[in-house]
Amino acid sequence: MDEDQIRNALNDRNLRRVADATGIHHNTLVRFRKGHNPPRESTLDVLREYLSR
Repeated sequence: MDEDQIRNALNDRNLRRVADATGIHHNTLVRFRKGHNPPRESTLDVLREYLSR
């Protein structure tokens, strides 16, 4: 899953719930979803794992 696929998968998610479940700060998720910040690879790995559940 690449960055665009992850971003698209997050579009229909409640980012506060994703933040609580992954430990990634809510603001980081908001900026990533809006395309403002390229996330670290470790952040992408956590999101890939979360979205694969």
